[in-house]
Amino acid sequence: MRSVLRSIAAVLLGFIVASIVMMIVEAINGRFLHPRPGEGRGGAQDREAIRALLASAPVTAFIVVIMGWILFWQA
Repeated sequence: MRSVLRSIAAVLLGFIVASIVMMIVEAINGRFLHPRPGEGRGGAQDREAIRALLASAPVTAFIVVIMGWILFWQA
């Protein structure tokens, strides 16, 4: 019984650590590597503005997010 609880705790801890790492990587990507130009904390609300922002985003911004998700699911 103890080993089952230990395994469950290990899975939960791994999920938490992977989530934290992913959030840190995406925060670094969004704040330092590719900050959104001229936007406040609320972000863009207009769909066309969001589409234009995504269309003008560099490919590396998307690659960092994808790598974060890959790391998350590999953990």
